[in-house]
Amino acid sequence: MNNWQNYVDIICHDFDTTECGVKIGNSVVCDGYVKNSNVAVFSHYHSDHIKYFQKTLTTCDKILASKITYDALVAIYGKYVGFRQNFQALDFNETYTTDTGEKITLYPSNHVPGSAQIFVETHDGTRIL
Repeated sequence: MNNWQNYVDIICHDFDTTECGVKIGNSVVCDGYVKNSNVAVFSHYHSDHIKYFQKTLTTCDKILASKITYDALVAIYGKYVGFRQNFQALDFNETYTTDTGEKITLYPSNHVPGSAQIFVETHDGTRIL
């Protein structure tokens, strides 16, 4: 069994606010921005979780959120966000596979409407929720 701690890193520097988030696997960042992360996933629309959303629009190949969170982010940041090719709503229990083979699935978390637990299965089969 693989050690999940080899696949998860919480990155947030006290004085450097250019990057902050939970890096999962090789290419996924949750609720933030981390350099060299190709895919960003936002669990819900609370301000402390979407602080780096606009930065991910120009730096990530794909940005995922549940449909309700997607709609909330479009309402917060403007209609142009909904036209971005890299921003996608992902239904609960639907899986998105990254270019590096990591599989991302959203599950309801019952925190706020549309909030999601983010499940990632890495390329070697390690599962992180």
